[in-house]
Amino acid sequence: IGHSDTEVLLCAYLKWGTSLLNKIEGMFAFAIWDSNKKELFLATDPLGIKPLYWNKNEKGFYFSSEIRAMLNTNLFEKNLNPKSVNSFLAYGAVQGPDTIIKNINLLTGGSLIKVDQNGEIIELKKYWQPNFQNKTQVKKTDIIDQLNDLMIKLTREHLNSDVPTGLFLSGGIDSTALAYFSKQIKTEINSFSINFDEQQWSEGELAKKTANIFNLKHTSTLIDTNYIKESLFEALSSLDQPSIDGVNIYIISKIIKECGIKVALSGLGGDELFGGYPSFTDVPKGIKIEKLISLAPNFIRGKLKKILLGTLEKNYNVPSKFSQLLGQKNSQLDFYLLLRQLYPKETRNDLFSAAGEYSHPFSSKELDELENLTLNLDSTDAMTLLELKLYCGQTLLRDSDVMGMANSLEIRVPFLDKRLVELVSSIPASFKLEKNRVKPLLLDATRGNIRNEVWNRPKMGFVFPFQTWLKSDLKYLGDNCLLSGQSWEELGFNKNKVESLWNGFLESKKDVTYPRIWSLIVLHEWCSRNNVSL
Repeated sequence: IGHSDTEVLLCAYLKWGTSLLNKIEGMFAFAIWDSNKKELFLATDPLGIKPLYWNKNEKGFYFSSEIRAMLNTNLFEKNLNPKSVNSFLAYGAVQGPDTIIKNINLLTGGSLIKVDQNGEIIELKKYWQPNFQNKTQVKKTDIIDQLNDLMIKLTREHLNSDVPTGLFLSGGIDSTALAYFSKQIKTEINSFSINFDEQQWSEGELAKKTANIFNLKHTSTLIDTNYIKESLFEALSSLDQPSIDGVNIYIISKIIKECGIKVALSGLGGDELFGGYPSFTDVPKGIKIEKLISLAPNFIRGKLKKILLGTLEKNYNVPSKFSQLLGQKNSQLDFYLLLRQLYPKETRNDLFSAAGEYSHPFSSKELDELENLTLNLDSTDAMTLLELKLYCGQTLLRDSDVMGMANSLEIRVPFLDKRLVELVSSIPASFKLEKNRVKPLLLDATRGNIRNEVWNRPKMGFVFPFQTWLKSDLKYLGDNCLLSGQSWEELGFNKNKVESLWNGFLESKKDVTYPRIWSLIVLHEWCSRNNVSL
């Protein structure tokens, strides 16, 4: 018996068969050929940290950790999946199990497939997902102690490596917490942050202060448009699927790699588990508003929407979310999806010719599954589940994996360890939110080592100043991609609508934000680089 993770998996399979999935921890996507049973067994880790894609056609069964590897075999038609383009425009990333390519599927987190020797699927199912129904009766102080002990244990495991390790460090709560937990284990920690001249986007000074407090070996890199110009097309070329959120991970991964680091810890998952996103507070507010609006008959709601669109939003390229709220009755799931929405249905229909074929980015079956998962759940637990499954699972994890791997960097995510997810999902939802403190459980689990200036400030995501850059030094990128009429027509897009959105952005119209513009740039570049068309 050896010591590698691959050998451990094989020995575990020999002993327990597919039941090994209940006994192993960590991130994985693997395939095992059982020569005795003449079966192929594939599985992904519980949260879907590592990707696995598959296709079943008349020639057989195919799988890979990257879509582009499958496309490069020339065994597949390089055709866009219209449903996936619609979901990309709706949320900035394709929602699995679909992918951007027709007939190629994502094996979502916590799933397995069994395939026979003829390439026929024997079984496809979920073997794990978070359970928010079985709550333990426990004191909050006891939970805080458990969280502290478990996070130190998990951080120790994630820092265990035979190559140099580092830490993504921002000015936020999650990475500061990881810095604290890491220092309980190792004396020397390498940390890395990004800084901008545009101070409203920069967390560099807060990160530097955190590094000084915990005595980290810190590297801070100033990123400007000159740096971006050198790395941007490398980043776009590395995307396995179009996404509005990958370039930032590519840049920080490249910086860490150039410093000789092979493994980096990320705070990804902290917002999802501990209630850090606006959805945790905004959705309950939306439900209250819905109760008031629902007193009005449907035709009144429809008239109010028309009045709003015809007056205040008359010159908008993109209808507001409030006008959409007026137009229909909204469930808890509807509010969440509305908050995460990039382009509304009306704009998607104007942009993409095939969008009108779909009443919703998710199929009726997928919507029913999401509704059933959140049925009877407290709003806080429902948001945790949805954030983990959708935004985290379909955007952040996909981008982290492919952009880290593009730089030979293994990104580890302690907050998304199954054991932590199971602990947090078992406790009363009321423990996760407080009126005057964000992420109180995590703040208390760090024994007060996350200072007030870190947590007592508006939330700031890890984003670059593209809102400014695309109107100045990077304007040529928008011009080249968005004014390329013929290529948009080949993708099934309305070139006039694309140009209208770009002009609206340049004119600083508030309804045309940079993520909306960036999504079109990324989609254009990805399709062009991978020779993909409708």
